[in-house]
Amino acid sequence: MTNNHVVEKAESVQITPDDGKIHVAKVIGADPRTDLALIKVEGRPFPSVKLSDKAPRPRDWWIALG
Repeated sequence: MTNNHVVEKAESVQITPDDGKIHVAKVIGADPRTDLALIKVEGRPFPSVKLSDKAPRPRDWWIALG
């Protein structure tokens, strides 16, 4: 996830993790009202943080960090 204002006018999107390798990302969806966007990056598994043992439910609270 990222902010909509970061990708809304972009012609291409890339990410660069700590190892310095550049990965092309695709914008999957964006919402200007909440300023959130979802991007997809193909490639190796990236580090992640497990936030819950349960699947999310409708109306659960969540936070986007970035």
